[in-house]
Amino acid sequence: MPDIHLEQLANYFSLYRSELHRFLLRRVDCEQIANDLLQDTYLRFVDYNDQQAIENPRAFLYRVAGNLAIDHLRTHQRQKSLIANFDHQPDQDLLNNPEHIIDQQQQLQRLQLAINQLAPVCRDVFIRSRFQGQTHQQIANDLGKSKSWVEKQIVQALRHCQQALEINQP
Repeated sequence: MPDIHLEQLANYFSLYRSELHRFLLRRVDCEQIANDLLQDTYLRFVDYNDQQAIENPRAFLYRVAGNLAIDHLRTHQRQKSLIANFDHQPDQDLLNNPEHIIDQQQQLQRLQLAINQLAPVCRDVFIRSRFQGQTHQQIANDLGKSKSWVEKQIVQALRHCQQALEINQP
């Protein structure tokens, strides 16, 4: 196959778009995330500015899409881990201990302060998710954003709150 130049990249993306979408969907098991990653693949492909010509556009596209899927899955795993750690519940015996009750009240005050320090949009997403019980998809639909964007806002809020609680430990 002859070398392919930047001007021809969009045509190749169109040619392989459907199979790339199926590939990404199998990797991430979510239609919306697969669509987001497919769009990111296209942007990376079009923005490719190496002076070398791409000898095999299909392989190049699969490599870009595969790397984006791996990055997403790693980030998603870290997010799940952070959320699981933040949601951990203490033993029932601790809940009746007066020292523990005072400590929890102090942590709640620090948490309230940390939530108030969040950017307004991040705070809104976090409150909708954690206190109002809305799903990530409901929040995304209400705000006209992607589910992945909502998840990133929640993780950002959780990190901020976790840091605030760790920094202020007595």
